[in-house]
Amino acid sequence: MILFFIYDMIVYIPFKLFADPSQKLSMSQRVKAAPVKPGDPTSPWRHTDVKGGQLEVHAFDGCSTLAEQWNEAVRRFSDFDCLGTREVLSIVKEKQKNGKIFEKWEMGNYHWRSFRTVDERVNMVASALISLGCKVQKAIQDGVNVNTIVYFSSPDPASSTKYDNENVQVHTFDQLLTMGNPKPLQPRCTPEDIAVIMYTSGTTGNPKGVMISHENIVAAVAGQIHLIPTLPGDTYIGYLPLAHILEVCAETVAYTRGVRIGYSSAQTLFDRAPKIKKGTKGDCFVLKPTIMACVPAIMDRIHKAVIEEVNSNSQLFREMFRACYERKRARYEEGYTSFILNKLVFNRIGKMLGGNIRCVLSGGAPLSPETQRFMNICFCCPVVQGYGLTETCGGGTLGDTYDLSTGSVGPPLTCCEILLEEWKEAGYSPKNEKPQGEILIGGKNVGVGYYNNPEKTKEDFVIRNGKRYFATGDIGEFREDGCLRIIDRKKDLLKLAHGEYISLGNVETHIQTGHGIDSVCVYGDSTKDYLVALIVPDHKYLRNKAEEVRFKSSFLSVESVPLGVSNGDFESLCTNKEIVASVLKDIQSHVAGRLEKVEVPRKIYLCSEPWTPTTGLVTEALKLKRKTIEKAFRKQLDEMYS
Repeated sequence: MILFFIYDMIVYIPFKLFADPSQKLSMSQRVKAAPVKPGDPTSPWRHTDVKGGQLEVHAFDGCSTLAEQWNEAVRRFSDFDCLGTREVLSIVKEKQKNGKIFEKWEMGNYHWRSFRTVDERVNMVASALISLGCKVQKAIQDGVNVNTIVYFSSPDPASSTKYDNENVQVHTFDQLLTMGNPKPLQPRCTPEDIAVIMYTSGTTGNPKGVMISHENIVAAVAGQIHLIPTLPGDTYIGYLPLAHILEVCAETVAYTRGVRIGYSSAQTLFDRAPKIKKGTKGDCFVLKPTIMACVPAIMDRIHKAVIEEVNSNSQLFREMFRACYERKRARYEEGYTSFILNKLVFNRIGKMLGGNIRCVLSGGAPLSPETQRFMNICFCCPVVQGYGLTETCGGGTLGDTYDLSTGSVGPPLTCCEILLEEWKEAGYSPKNEKPQGEILIGGKNVGVGYYNNPEKTKEDFVIRNGKRYFATGDIGEFREDGCLRIIDRKKDLLKLAHGEYISLGNVETHIQTGHGIDSVCVYGDSTKDYLVALIVPDHKYLRNKAEEVRFKSSFLSVESVPLGVSNGDFESLCTNKEIVASVLKDIQSHVAGRLEKVEVPRKIYLCSEPWTPTTGLVTEALKLKRKTIEKAFRKQLDEMYS
């Protein structure tokens, strides 16, 4: 503290002259959205840039389809790098201690194709598919009658001959390219044509196919493009699946602004990622991206990884890091930039993401304020939350890079408006002191409807005051500055036996930020008066917990020494009663003061296997498939209530 005081005295005048925070604070605190009818929070809310005018519908004037938008991007940025992939030099299979075999990749540098080259390949693929009989408006209807299969790698001989008697052609992707013509095709799509049928994640039931038109995507991108701080020549790292609307919009924004996209995956993102061979650098280090999109689950893992690394050092180091962190946090919230602390401490952490990150976009699930602030401080860049759904083409809200606060998802995008609808049962109303209600999103970015599901389309896509909206099922609250907070969700709301309403998602968000928690699913039986939780613990945390329990038990009796600790069997650790009780105590301590007593799980079950998309328990974006998890762990849930 003395050093910080001396430092303040030395730099006070330079900071006042060259780093006056008043302008930054003014930008952060300005009103960003307001009701269309002044003083009437029951009317639609819009971004202040379009409050009295028209909503944005085009990123480029005159470009109303994705084909036109892509062609304009190629015209503007033809010689810029467009798409990059990393070469896999070798693949090594390593046997783990538990007997499982994992592939480890040795990887080289990124290789790039320009906008012009990518455009030629697009035309070649399109013309080749047409020559093979794939026609406009027929792909969906004829999907069950596949007569051509394209492999992106060389098919094995068995695959090549398997379909000989079924009149099915098998081609490699390279063969497909040779069939095509690199000359541009005349686009035949209209703004109303369906561009993609994208399925929802299925977290609360069966996935639904959302019909998204060209007009929807073009409008969504128009609303996002001016709020994301990109420049031609920037680098975006694409590692989320393109089956996720967040990634579709992020990549469309990228190429529309001349930003190059380097492809990655969650398996190769960092130096310690599962598929990275020892001695090989992760994709972030090699690519050095300037912009990235992140789901909260990934940022929670980054947060925990940094904390674990800090905690593995001496107490002096830990105390110094804590002091530097708290110092920078306080100065950041006052509008100052901590140049020296960044240089000495935090730029080193930033190298985990390549060292050049200027902005991190968060979406797909709520991001805890603690994790958001941690990323701000440690990676020296704004972390902005967005809110949107597949049904709204990812469009809804997006935080402002100048906003120094946490906990909101930003104001409405300039392509849409938000209506708060009263939910009497839970006491949410736009007439409350803080305007609250179910979030309804309207604008050209709202999808056409659900494929082959007119009943659900009618239920979720609603008409209010002559306008079409999508009813999200999420409960929002507008702050004084016009930024939206997600405070609840209808489908996650559980009523316990004594009448208390519990938001399961809110409870999970708070538990997830605790040390040693990889995944969590909270469950409640409406006939009971308490919650339970399924927890996937971090391996290192649980082994440390086992040693801690064993140390304490050695002062009690030989019988108290937990089974499984000595042999290190992880499954045994997860079922040991003393270890489970100790983990539960950690969770209860962590959420104390953040959750009401009735919201804190009374019992937990530790799961020994991780929840990954391949298990079917989470989506590709790592969101919980609640019903699937409940079904898979029905026995354990029932036992916790017995």
